[in-house]
Amino acid sequence: MNHSISPERFNEVVRAYGGYVYTIAFNLLGNPADAEDAAQETFIKAYKRLHTFDEQRGLKNWLCTIALNTARDFYRRSNRGAAAATLEGEGAAVPEGGEFSSRIGARLDAVKMLSILDINYRSVMVLYYMEQCSVREIAAMMKKSENVVKVWLFRARKILMEKFGDSVV
Repeated sequence: MNHSISPERFNEVVRAYGGYVYTIAFNLLGNPADAEDAAQETFIKAYKRLHTFDEQRGLKNWLCTIALNTARDFYRRSNRGAAAATLEGEGAAVPEGGEFSSRIGARLDAVKMLSILDINYRSVMVLYYMEQCSVREIAAMMKKSENVVKVWLFRARKILMEKFGDSVV
């Protein structure tokens, strides 16, 4: 058991990483209310699992893994068809310059575009492009091989390019 994060200090963790966890959830779910719920659930799970925290993995990666899994579970439990249709109906604009995270304004457009992807493809795209995680880190978080992550990235890029054009990725 790691004693570097005590239950008493957990509030500091929530304050320090709340925005980060919310951002991951929002980028995966595309809805502020759902993202807030998933972020809260992430921290509840993290608190209950403090005894599993491995300092060698790092706090940020540990929380990211929990946030990713929580958002993916939330996605599966929710009625996502209606939300995806709403996002597509709003007309997802393609960010100019081919950069996913180059501008704040393009970030919401990217979330809208990602809404057409399967949750696994969306997850790897968010982690790779928006959160700047390496393929190795993503593989560890998703408990998949690096080759699977590479294939998912390739397929997700292909889907997005077919739908929105080559300038997307």
